[in-house]
Amino acid sequence: MVISGVSSIIMVHVAERVHPFLARAVTPTVVVDVLRSPLFRSVAWRSPTLFSHHPLMGGGIMRNVLTLGVLVLFSLVVACSKQPETPPVGIIGALPQEVEAVKTLIKTPTEEKVHGKIVTRGTIHGTSVVLVESGMGKVNAAATTQMLVTKYGAKEIVFSGVAGGVNPQSEVGDVIIAEQVAQHDYGIVTPAGKKSWRPGTLTFDAVPLSALWYSLSGSGLFQRLRQVATNVDLGVVPAGLREGNEKPSIRFGTVVTGDEFIASEEKRKWLETTFGADATEMEGGAFAQVCESNHVDCVIIRTVSDLANESSHVDFPKFATYAAQNSAAMISALFQAPSETKNRP
Repeated sequence: MVISGVSSIIMVHVAERVHPFLARAVTPTVVVDVLRSPLFRSVAWRSPTLFSHHPLMGGGIMRNVLTLGVLVLFSLVVACSKQPETPPVGIIGALPQEVEAVKTLIKTPTEEKVHGKIVTRGTIHGTSVVLVESGMGKVNAAATTQMLVTKYGAKEIVFSGVAGGVNPQSEVGDVIIAEQVAQHDYGIVTPAGKKSWRPGTLTFDAVPLSALWYSLSGSGLFQRLRQVATNVDLGVVPAGLREGNEKPSIRFGTVVTGDEFIASEEKRKWLETTFGADATEMEGGAFAQVCESNHVDCVIIRTVSDLANESSHVDFPKFATYAAQNSAAMISALFQAPSETKNRP
C-alpha cells in the first residue's frame, strides 16, 4: 500500500511536469490500478529478464529506470483506454430560494463544499448536474461560473433565478429567457450623463448598443428551451401575487445586469429606454462574459419577482420563492427536452 502510494505520487508529479494531457490521464487511481494488475506484476516485477527485485527495494539504477518506463507505458495504456467521463451540466442560482427550488428536482443528491460554497451533485431526468449557490452580484457569479468550468469541466451552464421586471408588460411570475444580456453599470459617467461600455473595454467614442450584448440565442441550451417553452404549464398565479388569475407568460427577451437592486421607477425607465430591457438582475452579464471567454454553452432563465420600482423592496421578499419555482420548472422542462448533447451519467 505504501509502495503504491509513493509510486502514484511520483508518476502524477512526472505527468504534471511533462504535459497537461498526462496530468489529466495519469491519475493516482490509474497508477495504483496498474501496480495491482497481474499483467504489470508479471512484466515488471517478476520477469527474470528485467530483474528479480521490486524497484523500490534495490536492484540497481537501470532496473529502476526500466521499471519506471514500464509503469509509464502501462499507466498511459490504462488511462487512454478508460472512457472519458461526460461533464455535468452546471446550474447556478444566486439566492437560497433559487437553489432550493432546483434541489427539489435532483435525484440522489450529494453535497460537497468547494471554495466555501455548497455544491450539490445528482441527476435531473437522467442528466448529470452540478448545482451551486453563487451569492448575489457579478463577482460571485463570475467566480462560481469559472469554478464550474475549471473544477467540474462543465460545457453547459444554466443560470436560474429571479429578476426585476423592466418591460411595462411584465408581471410577477412571468418567465424571461435571455436572448441577449448586457452589463448596464459598466461604462463612463460625465456631466452629460452615463454611457455604457462592453466590459473590459475602454473607449471614449460612441458605442453602438449592439456592441454591448452577449448573445445567448445561438446556444444549444437556448434552442432546447425554445423548443419546449410553449409546452410548459406554469399554472395559475397564486392569489394575491398579482392582479387577475391568468397564467404567467414565457418570453424570450433582453436582460440587463448590474451590481444594484433596482427599486426606482426612474431607473427602470432608463433601463427600458436605453437597453430595451425586459428584466434586470445582478449576475447574468458576468456569467455570460465568463462563459463566452471559456467557449461554454449557456442560458439565463429569469422569473419576474418584482417590477423594479419603489415597491420592489416590499414585493421581492413576498414573491421571490414563487418566482424561483417557475424558473426551476423551466429547468425541469429543459432536461426533458431531446438533445444529442444532453449528458448522461
